[in-house]
Amino acid sequence: MSLLRQSVTNLQAKSSRGIAPGLYRMLTALLHAIRACVAEDKRTFTNHVRPLLNQLDVCLYYRLHGYSPSTRTSSESEVTEYGFSDAPGPASHFTRWDSLTVQTLRTLQCIVRHCPRAWHVEWDHYLPETTVDAQPNLFSLLRAVQHPDVQRQVLLTLTTLLEHAPALLSLADDRVTVTSFTPLSVRVAQMVNELHRRLTQLLVPHGAQLHHPVPVLGCLRALASWTPYGKLQQPLLTNLGNTLGLELGLSGEPPNVTAECLAVVATLLSREDIRETVWELWVTNGEFCIGEKCSSLLSFCQSLVFQPPTPDVEQLRVGAFQVLIRAAWIYPSRVLDQLPELLSH
Repeated sequence: MSLLRQSVTNLQAKSSRGIAPGLYRMLTALLHAIRACVAEDKRTFTNHVRPLLNQLDVCLYYRLHGYSPSTRTSSESEVTEYGFSDAPGPASHFTRWDSLTVQTLRTLQCIVRHCPRAWHVEWDHYLPETTVDAQPNLFSLLRAVQHPDVQRQVLLTLTTLLEHAPALLSLADDRVTVTSFTPLSVRVAQMVNELHRRLTQLLVPHGAQLHHPVPVLGCLRALASWTPYGKLQQPLLTNLGNTLGLELGLSGEPPNVTAECLAVVATLLSREDIRETVWELWVTNGEFCIGEKCSSLLSFCQSLVFQPPTPDVEQLRVGAFQVLIRAAWIYPSRVLDQLPELLSH
């Protein structure tokens, strides 16, 4: 831990000139060793998780405050022996900063998977609480980075955090009267609302400065798995249905994007506490409208099942079947009457 702390201190001191190759190698080796140790024996790190997270925060966010690739001159730019460059350039340039960010994010994912409750105290270091960020978080990093591999790793980290946060997300409740002291339940509710808002904004307009939306949909699916929608006043399910309907209605959408959208829908329909509400909003009230022709959710899924089987379509058929099977639990007569015909395809 002391070696990591010293290396991070050196990083802060020298960040105005980028990361020196020797310091870069030291930090990446330390992060790799930490991941191996945490995976092997998480008990050893239980008492050191919070100071470790503090050091990881510096590696993640210090570039947002200090170092900026656009401020460097061409004479300061060097390609390392690993092929990275700290020079300004297009998003395809993978810098030492990018590599260190990816390694730090992977280390954070490892800690969350093996010590899931450890980061709950530090959740506001990674997740937004209000529309204006008072301090950096993963969305700040997502806006700052350009390389698609780094963006993907940020979203995978966010997904990992949400997948291991059922206890934290279950606290969300904004129905209480807010006083001068904001209860934790209200703060978590604000965070959940803000996560829904920002993730749906990344999808519509399509691909908002992201290279593909599948990781965003993965975040939404993890968030939808644990959000206590019944304790929140915002119309999150309505907004989510509108966003998914727009995404499914886009022409030329890759099959994996459509399949991931359907996976989010299936996740919500599988939750006993909200599936009837989801059905009422998205099917009965028609608040899930797909494309310009405003196809319903069930008719859209049925059309996918009836398509000729091809490798691309097979992934969509699986997603459509998942939605229809879960819908059959809620409204059997609407789905089961057509089930023999669907199964024949």
